[in-house]
Amino acid sequence: MRKRLGRVFGTIVLLVAVASVLYLATPVFGAYPNQFKSARMSNSTPVSYIDDAVGQLEQTICDALGVTINTDFSAPVVIPASAKGVANGVASLDATGKVPASQLPTTGNFVGARILGPTGANQVLTNGTTNYISMANESFDTNNFHDPVTNPSRITIPAGLNGYYLVTASCLVTADSAAGEVLTGIWINRYDTIGQSSGSIKSITTYPGLNRSTVTGVIYLNVGDYVEVGVFPTGATNPVAQAIFNYLSVVRLGS
Repeated sequence: MRKRLGRVFGTIVLLVAVASVLYLATPVFGAYPNQFKSARMSNSTPVSYIDDAVGQLEQTICDALGVTINTDFSAPVVIPASAKGVANGVASLDATGKVPASQLPTTGNFVGARILGPTGANQVLTNGTTNYISMANESFDTNNFHDPVTNPSRITIPAGLNGYYLVTASCLVTADSAAGEVLTGIWINRYDTIGQSSGSIKSITTYPGLNRSTVTGVIYLNVGDYVEVGVFPTGATNPVAQAIFNYLSVVRLGS
């Protein structure tokens, strides 16, 4: 087989060389080889003549090899059923000619979580330190942002969901007149410098009585980052975070 292909290739090179010589010599000798004569007479331009000659040469080679070149490009491209509606394939169409909803991207779906707490009993807050509010209840949690048992005060960003988040925290605190001020903030990874915006978004509430502080902001969070409600009392009497009436929520805005 290799010897045959070698002979065919040698023949191709020889025919191309002969055709080129004959074409260049035609103005002198006024003669054309029979296999190219009709092409030369029908098209007077050199480019057309060469195209026709190459076409006839291709046909001669195909006849020698016993192969056929398919030049019919009008036949439709058939996509196998196994390639439709699968990964690395193509989308299929329903009876209305539309892509089924199950094959459309899910980037527009709502992603977020909202947790509530403390649960069952009030959480006594320690004066002069940041208290992270434990929240074991969930209003919703689309992607397992929250674990009600392990670190229940946290909402943690799961794999593949880094991006910009609208974060909201609200805390209801009771205290007497000696409680002083209470700083309520959204804390990121327990960054402990309350005066820096990169560490917390804070609200200042002055007591006595029953008071609610609500804080909100847009924050970029990476996978593994977590947010918490942190309350820092500054008075002499320890205030209390009321059960159930506190919440923390995150809503993913995009990447």
